Amino acid sequence: MKKCVGILSRHAVPNYGSILQAYALQDAFASMGIDAEYVDYRIPRDFPLADAMRTSGALGPIRAIPKAIGARKFEAMRSGLLRQSRRVTDSEELRKLLAEYSVLCVGGDQVWNIMSDGNIEGAYLLEGASDDTYKFSFSSSFGKNGLDSREYERAAKAFARFDRLSVREESGQKTLEEMGLEAQTVVDPVHLLSKEAWFDRVEPRAPRGVNGKYCLIYNLHPSDAFDRYSAAACKSLGLEVVSIRPSLRKTMGKNLFYPSLHEFLWLFDNATCVLTDSFHGTAFSLLFNTPFVDILPEQYAERNKAILSRYGLDSRISTELQPEELCLNDFDWASVNESLAVNRESSTEFLCDTVDEFSARLAR
Repeated sequence: MKKCVGILSRHAVPNYGSILQAYALQDAFASMGIDAEYVDYRIPRDFPLADAMRTSGALGPIRAIPKAIGARKFEAMRSGLLRQSRRVTDSEELRKLLAEYSVLCVGGDQVWNIMSDGNIEGAYLLEGASDDTYKFSFSSSFGKNGLDSREYERAAKAFARFDRLSVREESGQKTLEEMGLEAQTVVDPVHLLSKEAWFDRVEPRAPRGVNGKYCLIYNLHPSDAFDRYSAAACKSLGLEVVSIRPSLRKTMGKNLFYPSLHEFLWLFDNATCVLTDSFHGTAFSLLFNTPFVDILPEQYAERNKAILSRYGLDSRISTELQPEELCLNDFDWASVNESLAVNRESSTEFLCDTVDEFSARLAR
């Protein structure tokens, strides 16, 4: 007998957004009584230790140390939080594993972005799945606006095999509609849960040594520009600094090196202000009504811009705000919360309708 739902996502990328969005989607299926698990397919980019060793020359072993520590911590978090299949690492093993599921779901951040080899990863196009398997996407992201011309025809052919399509950004919906395909824009899975629901599932805990008011810095792509802006902003606000950074790079204030998921959520909820270049850093700031500034990364900033635009907060980009003149009281949180609730409801409805559709098909 086949398993029910296999989910393909970038669930093994060692960062908080990856694991928390994966958990939220799994939780949504569970709340509907659906047996779902993550297809534990690992691509080379999901192994940060090997990648750091390969790209850092003679300093590779030293620079790989923090990534190795982080990878080990996230693997433990993932094992405790997610249901996963046996692990596979090549296309033939993946093809055999996909045949074990009646339904396949693709979703999450950057699953349809171009990888380091210049191509979209075929696993997330479900190229190895049979025609008989029900296929859909939930909150899949291209990671940028549009699709490279060299991948357009291949992607269009793959997407045409999906039974239902949903994406995280409106630009992704436009791309699919240009291919003649119907699609819906839904929320990132972390927004399927309310703040209260998150805290019911992952109880927030204060990290040791974090007291009083602080500015939280969540920086995934360290740069001098980010450091300059955040230093000026924190000085202007007169706040202590707490940083979450995936490196041993010297930072202002207190640096928390890979805090637990419980601590991660607590830090976003209790911060006076958040400075971040992360999509999910922005998403949790919105969800917890924590004032923030988006210091856009050099690559794939479209994701951050899209979520800000969706909630009418385009002005929270650092290029629009002088660090010495930040205001933390100019958020219309009532409007944001209303939009979050409406978008959560419509996204949940899409998922429920999809479950009803594939359940009816499997019952025939």
